[in-house]
Amino acid sequence: MNFLPAQIADSAPGKVVLTGEDGQATHLPLPEGVAKSGDGGRRVVLGIRPENLTRYLRHEAEETPYLGTIETRVEVVEPTGAETMVVSRIAGREVIARFEPNAALSIGQPVKLAVDMVKACLFDPETEMLI
Repeated sequence: MNFLPAQIADSAPGKVVLTGEDGQATHLPLPEGVAKSGDGGRRVVLGIRPENLTRYLRHEAEETPYLGTIETRVEVVEPTGAETMVVSRIAGREVIARFEPNAALSIGQPVKLAVDMVKACLFDPETEMLI
């Protein structure tokens, strides 16, 4: 699982914010009921499995509620036959995403990733317990 430092948005507890090394903020939608109104600004750890971090496809976005997007650059491409594992950097951390086996990506290429936030997990950074 990929673990990313994040924060529940101050202005909207229905979003979690990832901050990149360049200071750029990415807001991802949270399913209803995950964060309470008093949680704004709370630090969390966002857990995303590689199979839930995939290449963004517009038609999937229309069919998947709470789909967030993250823009990054490809650092490593590892074709394994049944799938292609792609390593990139998000919020200062190395992450692994799972792509279709025919994904033709090159190192340094910008890529827009989709994350199904219904399948993501939020953890308390102090206790490491699931929120």
